[in-house]
Amino acid sequence: MKKKEHSDALLERLFDAEKRMRVIKLFIRNEAAAFTAKDVAGRLKITTKAAKEHLEKLAAIGFVTARHFRRGAQYQTNASFVLYDDVKNLVVKTSPYADDTIARKLQRVKGLRLAVIAGVFLNDTSSRVDLLLVGDGMLARVLRTIIQDLESRTGKEINYTTMGSDEYKYRSNMNDRFIKDIFEHAHKVVVDKLK
Repeated sequence: MKKKEHSDALLERLFDAEKRMRVIKLFIRNEAAAFTAKDVAGRLKITTKAAKEHLEKLAAIGFVTARHFRRGAQYQTNASFVLYDDVKNLVVKTSPYADDTIARKLQRVKGLRLAVIAGVFLNDTSSRVDLLLVGDGMLARVLRTIIQDLESRTGKEINYTTMGSDEYKYRSNMNDRFIKDIFEHAHKVVVDKLK
């Protein structure tokens, strides 16, 4: 019974804030990486103070380990954390973002004709890309903003590819291996204006 009480307390401390869940996702999806509070803040678009607070709480319960240096601390996932496998399974099984939310965000991209999600969005580690964007005259600045937001929510760098409509049609007609790979793995079309 004592172990259950201990696990319950750990769960409460682990999941007590939305931003903390984003920090957890970042560490689960980047297991081998070490991050400073400033790194976490930049990746998740939160303040350094908030990142440090969440990291200290996660270190206190053992979810991450901290290595302290003169200029601060680096944090890394602690795979021997008592609930690590359970938390990892939970994070991996949950979609990082709802398809309609991604579609809504991408609708803001002028000239976008086709958007296909795969990889991290569908928990498929074998996919070559996470996001395929096809269109003409898409603004790089708008795309970068959306990609950064998606990265901050997923906790993972988004591997994406953009191409013009003519290039996409040509490559599709030629049975291009890259295009075939995307559509042979788990994928979902969230914007389709090519027809």
